Amino acid sequence: MKSIKGISRYFLCCAVVLASLPFTSSAFAQVEKPRYYVLDKTLSRFKSDFNALKDKTRLVFIVGPSCGNCLRGMDDLNRHVVQALQKDARVHTLVLHVPALNATEKHASAAVALMLGPNVTHYWDPLAESSYAFGRALGPEIKKQPKGFAWDVWMAFAPGDTWGEQNTPPAPDFWHHQLWRLSKTNYLDTKKFSASLKALLGKAAKAKQAAFKRAAEHTTGILKVDHTSDLMVDEFHESRGGVDKLKGIQTMRYEGRAAFNGQSYPLVITHQRPHEYKRLVKHPQGDALVRWDGKTILRQGPVVGLSAPVHDKVIRAQEIDHWFTDWQAKGHKVTPIGMKSVDNHLPWLMQTDLANGQTWYTYMDSHKGDAYRDVLISPEGAETVVIEYGDYQAVQGLRLAHQAKYYVDGALVLTDTFNKIHMTYNNP
Repeated sequence: MKSIKGISRYFLCCAVVLASLPFTSSAFAQVEKPRYYVLDKTLSRFKSDFNALKDKTRLVFIVGPSCGNCLRGMDDLNRHVVQALQKDARVHTLVLHVPALNATEKHASAAVALMLGPNVTHYWDPLAESSYAFGRALGPEIKKQPKGFAWDVWMAFAPGDTWGEQNTPPAPDFWHHQLWRLSKTNYLDTKKFSASLKALLGKAAKAKQAAFKRAAEHTTGILKVDHTSDLMVDEFHESRGGVDKLKGIQTMRYEGRAAFNGQSYPLVITHQRPHEYKRLVKHPQGDALVRWDGKTILRQGPVVGLSAPVHDKVIRAQEIDHWFTDWQAKGHKVTPIGMKSVDNHLPWLMQTDLANGQTWYTYMDSHKGDAYRDVLISPEGAETVVIEYGDYQAVQGLRLAHQAKYYVDGALVLTDTFNKIHMTYNNP
C-alpha cells in the first residue's frame, strides 16, 4: 500500500501537470480545470488560451480582486450576461485578476467564486503585465490612467483576432470600464454591454457566413486547363522582368501614401534580403512602424490601416522576390486551379500553400502575366483578406504595381498608392 506521503506527492504532481496543460477542448475533457492559473511575466498561458479560442467571441475582464467596484462589476456581468452564455459555445470569458489596491493571490482565489462556469477561465497576474499590455491596446483614452494601467475594464473580442509575438494585444471590438478618470460614455452598464455583445455575435455570424460564401466563389465556374504551374509561374516572372532580375534584388523602397478612414498619410515600405520588411506610416498620433525579420513582428506607435492580426498574416507572406520565385526551394507548393471568367478578364487562378501554413489564391492576367489579386484563405476554408494590385508601371527594368487595395470582410479598409519605387541589386 502506498504511504500517505507518497500519495501526497502523486496529487501534487498531478496539479503541476494540470496547470501546464494547453487550453484545448481535448485537455479539458480529460481533466478538471483548476480554479485559476498563475501567469508568468510573458503571459504565455493567457496568450495561448486567448489564441486557442480565436474561433469564439471572447470576453476579457481585468479586475482588482480587492476592489469593491470590480467585484460589483463581476457580479453584475455574471448575473446579467455571463451565466446566460454558459451553454453558448460561441462565447468564452477570460478573467484576469491583477494586484491593484494591494490585492494578493488570496483575494483572487476568493473572487473567482463570483464568476464560475464551463465557459469561464480565471488567471492571477501577480506582475500586472496584462494591465499594461491591454492598456496599450485600448488607445488614447486609457492614458488618463497612471502609466496606462488598465483595470476594472470589461472587453469583448470578435472571432479571428489573435495575440501574436508583439507586446500589444489586438484592440477589443468594444469595452466598458468603471474608472472615474475616463469618459462616462462607455461606463459599465450591463444592459448596454449585453446589447453590444448581441450585436457583435450577430455580426460575427454574418461575417463567417459571408467569408465562406466569398471563398467558395473563387473555385466555382473554373475552366480546367492542361497547363503546369511552371508555365504560369514563368509568365509571372516574364511580366516582372525575368526571374534572374527578381533574384538579384537586394533592397526595394516604396514611397507614397496610405489611405484609410477617409484620410491619407505618408507611407514608406522597405524590403531587404533575406527577410527584412518595414512599413512606416506618418500618422498624427505618432509614427506607426511595423517590422518583420522573418521570425518576429515588432510594432511601434499606433496600429493604423489594417488591424494587427490581419496585417500580421499579410506580413508573414512578404517576400522580396515574391513566393513564386524558387517556390520549390522555399518549401512552397504552387498548384494551377484553372481559369475563371471574372472582372472582364479570363485570368489564371493559382493556389499557393506557403511553407508557413498559409494558403493564397492568386489571379494572374493571362495576357500580361500581372498578378492582380491575392486572396488569403483561412485553414477552415474562409476568405480572410483580399489584396488587389493595379497601376502596373516599368521601374528599373521591372513591371511593378503602384497601387494595392486591401479588403477585409468584403469592405475596402486600406489603399496604398506609390509614386516612387527604387531598387538596388546584388550585382549592379
